[in-house]
Amino acid sequence: MTDSELEQVTRNKFQVNYKAGELIFKQGIHSTHCISFTHGTAKVYVEDRHGEIILRLIKPTAFIIGYGMLFDNVHDYSVAAITNSSVCFVDFQLIEEIFNNNKHFRKAFFTKMQQHNYFIQLRMINLLNKKNPGRVAGTLLYLARDFYNADSFLLHLSRKELSALCVVSFESLSRILSQFHEAGLIPTNVKFRHWYSAFYQIQHLAV
Repeated sequence: MTDSELEQVTRNKFQVNYKAGELIFKQGIHSTHCISFTHGTAKVYVEDRHGEIILRLIKPTAFIIGYGMLFDNVHDYSVAAITNSSVCFVDFQLIEEIFNNNKHFRKAFFTKMQQHNYFIQLRMINLLNKKNPGRVAGTLLYLARDFYNADSFLLHLSRKELSALCVVSFESLSRILSQFHEAGLIPTNVKFRHWYSAFYQIQHLAV
């Protein structure tokens, strides 16, 4: 993006602050803006009659846009803040104008969008090919290795949200975590939701 294009985006963007638990946008509503995540953490999820499935977690500096914006202008998933967060909104019409004049930005934009959506697709395929213990183990490894980048982290998700991220029932999650804990695989402090993921002890379960 050139300096003049960046200045144009900066002049036209607006920032919104969200408290933990607040909805940033909802699946099925009209989509008019691209979203740049600047502070905090959030969940990307879809809803059906059985509840929600968390597709991935996001943190700065994620750039969020679904395929729906390209063909029907409707959000194909919901995003909600997990912790207090800040988000910048940029009108997609402005982005389209820049596309017409800057092919390098257009390519980088669509590459970023494809990476975001491909990650979701790959994670879902990996989860659905596993039994429940493998889903839980794989999700814990995702949190430690890819999201928090640490083997010790403060988890801001509720147990219900964690089960939605693992794509298992709440009851199954509780039973599997208890089994992992009793086997000494994941020492946990449930009260403070401070998690320790023992990579070498659970990674074989995630295969």
